[in-house]
Amino acid sequence: MKDAPYGTDDARSALGYAAAVGYPDAPADAWRWHGLMLTKQGRTAEGRAALSHYLAMKPDAPDASFVAQMIAQPEQSR
Repeated sequence: MKDAPYGTDDARSALGYAAAVGYPDAPADAWRWHGLMLTKQGRTAEGRAALSHYLAMKPDAPDASFVAQMIAQPEQSR
């Protein structure tokens, strides 16, 4: 669906998650997906911040160790 009015599925998802975390009652999983989408876009620092927010909201998340590893991973050079 690259010719869709709002771009690719990833682009639409990224916009949706960015909008979702703008609400004060955004669920932790919205922060997780927002962080993953930012990271996928190469916005590593912002992605890490969103993922850190996710872990602060849900420290006992089943994927907490995986997300912590993503946050700690050195930034890849392009």
